[in-house]
Amino acid sequence: LYTIRVELFKGKRMMDIAETKVGYRSIEMDPERGFILNGRPYRLRGVAMHQDTDGKASALTLADYRRDYRIVKELGANFLRLAHYPHNDFAFQLCDSLGIIVQTEVPWVNVCGTNATQGYFNNIHHQMKEMVNNLYNHPSIAFWGMWNELDTWGNNNDLQGPLDAERVVRETERLYDFTKKLDPDRFVGFTDCSRLARDGYQDLKGDFCSQNIYYGWYWTPNDFGGLSTSMKKLHEMKPDMPFNVSEYGVGINPFCHVWNPADAVRDKEDDSKHYEEYGNRFHESYVRQIKAMPWLNFTSVWVLFDFPVANRQEGYMDSEDGVKFVRNNDRKYMNDKGLVTRDRQTRKDVFYLYKSLWNKEETTVHITSSRLKYFPAGEELRIKVYSNAKYLTLYQNGRMVSRLTSSEESSGVVWTFPAVRLKTAEDTLRVVSNNGVTDEITLKKAK
Repeated sequence: LYTIRVELFKGKRMMDIAETKVGYRSIEMDPERGFILNGRPYRLRGVAMHQDTDGKASALTLADYRRDYRIVKELGANFLRLAHYPHNDFAFQLCDSLGIIVQTEVPWVNVCGTNATQGYFNNIHHQMKEMVNNLYNHPSIAFWGMWNELDTWGNNNDLQGPLDAERVVRETERLYDFTKKLDPDRFVGFTDCSRLARDGYQDLKGDFCSQNIYYGWYWTPNDFGGLSTSMKKLHEMKPDMPFNVSEYGVGINPFCHVWNPADAVRDKEDDSKHYEEYGNRFHESYVRQIKAMPWLNFTSVWVLFDFPVANRQEGYMDSEDGVKFVRNNDRKYMNDKGLVTRDRQTRKDVFYLYKSLWNKEETTVHITSSRLKYFPAGEELRIKVYSNAKYLTLYQNGRMVSRLTSSEESSGVVWTFPAVRLKTAEDTLRVVSNNGVTDEITLKKAK
């Protein structure tokens, strides 16, 4: 980064000083090769974030920002979608210094109805102008976002009335042209929620199209394969459009478990249990599908940290033994799709899945379902590990029982050991990497 300093003088007297840091880079998007940084393909893989923390809401201190961005770097992400509004300037300063590519966006979210006034759209243009002018010098910013999901909430009960698809197309073009005049060198696009394949949205104007995808959660519960089929369909429909996956995720309560991961299912009729094992299966599948689509310019998990939502009452049942569930009212009113809990105290299993994929500087070894404290006597237990190690060895009560030299799974970071059974009232299972990094769990026999 370079520092530009401007000094204002009146005669010989200095009246004011302004400094800003800038950087130089070239950015391109290619519908087949993906994102290109300084002439080389550079896969952008990361997370979305809200500006929120436990006990303070959006009033984060500088220390809070530093803590959160240390977690981003620990994860190994090289991309952030800062949703759904411009975050504090200090967040962009951190992204500049850490080398993280960013999308920032104006808060035009969900609604574009038949009753929308011209003042509404003028306000959106004004916010875009303020965002671009205020943040223009930050080299981390590559993407300006115009709107998010103008297709999912507008209906006859909304003050704006039902969705007006024609107006979405018309106003998107106006906002796009306006933004490109403000900044012709960055990319300007929109975030859709699978409406692009339907009538009315095919003519949307933008440098890129991002998709929020929730197969296996809101759509097709227990079936995760819709990510690749839907994105490939869009890619074939608009081969010249650069595509991204801007959101994907599931509710995960890190204290809600089942003994058999196959029993962790999505029950939309009873949304009180958000099994961690279900979240693991979901993200493992999405990771494999994303790997097979290198033409995606960026992907971002929804979301890095859990955040509160007043109209949610879900995912609030805890269990330590996979059988007995206890209500935890502190988890109500929470969107728990985060890789980390809102208080930043608990990294969920899938945090380590992505750390294994993205953080090449550290060896990660993480046994999944480690918060499950009991397991049935006599039942087969298959230890699953997220790791980027060269090989892993499993020890049970200090005795080596097996070694894996390959994950034998397409992502390369999901390892599953041959089944074992508990041998004592309380067994210790320990996994050691080739360079000595370890993780261990203790399981008691369930009565």
